[in-house]
Amino acid sequence: MRAIVRASVLGLAAAVAACGVQYDPKTATFYQGKRGGLVMTPNGPVFHESADVPERVVFRDPEEAWRAPIGFILPKSGKFTQTSTPITIASQGIVIVLRSSDTLIPSWGGEILLRVDVHATAAPGTTRDGERVAIIVDDASESVGAVLDAAMARLGARDLITIVDARGARTLVPAIPATHRSLALAAAAHRLSRDGTRDLPGALAVARKTLGTTGTRRVLILSRVAKAPSIDGVSTAVVDPTREDAAEAVQAFLPPVGPVTFRDLTLTFDSVPAPSRVLESSGGENIWTLDGSDLRLGDVRAGDARSEILRVTVPPWIPGKKLTLHMTGHAIDATSSKSRWLNADVHGIYEDDIEQIAESRAGDVIAYASALATLHRLHAAFVGEGVNRVGGLLPLARAQAQSLSLLARDFPDRGFAEDAAILQAILDVAAPEAP
Repeated sequence: MRAIVRASVLGLAAAVAACGVQYDPKTATFYQGKRGGLVMTPNGPVFHESADVPERVVFRDPEEAWRAPIGFILPKSGKFTQTSTPITIASQGIVIVLRSSDTLIPSWGGEILLRVDVHATAAPGTTRDGERVAIIVDDASESVGAVLDAAMARLGARDLITIVDARGARTLVPAIPATHRSLALAAAAHRLSRDGTRDLPGALAVARKTLGTTGTRRVLILSRVAKAPSIDGVSTAVVDPTREDAAEAVQAFLPPVGPVTFRDLTLTFDSVPAPSRVLESSGGENIWTLDGSDLRLGDVRAGDARSEILRVTVPPWIPGKKLTLHMTGHAIDATSSKSRWLNADVHGIYEDDIEQIAESRAGDVIAYASALATLHRLHAAFVGEGVNRVGGLLPLARAQAQSLSLLARDFPDRGFAEDAAILQAILDVAAPEAP
């Protein structure tokens, strides 16, 4: 009698290769006794046995392009059962939370995902109340992205943002907290139409429905031809995104969440036993150094908050030994002009058993990252564009968002439930439209 582990939750099981194990492609099941995990490759998920330890990739030239020894690792069931442990660093006026996708590090090297949440705390009365903001994009110029970025930078943790495309009156981003600015910008950029029928009245109707009828509400229209509509109880403005001063016009319409409290926030990463570097970040400016990487996040306002995902390389090392990823945060206190420092260590243990690595991975971090990758904000987190040949990442990201919602039932962290709902809403509007 055989026991089976189902991988069909990935939505990509038909593309799974056997890699020497007994495998039934009709039911997407593996036979009992095979230890290992699924590995995302450009040809879809492949089952990789634990006994087959990947070879290390040796880099002899600092200019050589990054190559991972093996693709993105998933549990062979396709379901995550573990969540990350938050590492919180706080100083007066600022809190940084780190969540790693892995506590077990592949001994052959590779990369991990690191979620970074930055929140600028504020004394009562120093920040404005939360607002509901709808942005209608009625322009297809390349400058729209920069103007959206300028708008999102004005919003804080208590604000809700929705973005609507005037072409087809489609919701690009459902109402979500502005904390998830990179997710919102990625969804807007990914789905924004370059053609289609312009329907500004329909877009306004969608925005008004999303904004509701209470609280402070604003509608910002990015257009070269529209005129500001009159909506009872709602502040409205039209900004031409092609103007040189478009960002300033947006900032004049959207009041900042609060005053700047920290300038030039930079997170520096280095590691032991060898340097780790940030390959890619969903937001901020990433700069490589001799010892690691600097992630520049810029100025921080009171009441501001943001969530970012980083892809971080990990060097190969000996199973059973420790990896320490050290983060140093530095910013200038806007009040005193003095430097402020924050330090934290993310620890891991090297392991050469792929099944143990796969089963220990943190589903909450990976689910958030897969949504960003689906929206092309993390371009190579899941073996790059090659996976599009087997149906893309959307089924995988949806499965991981569903997995996160199940994890939220078992772990007393309200953030998991909120993230699961946000990711599911984003992925629903990101789905390809029926022909």
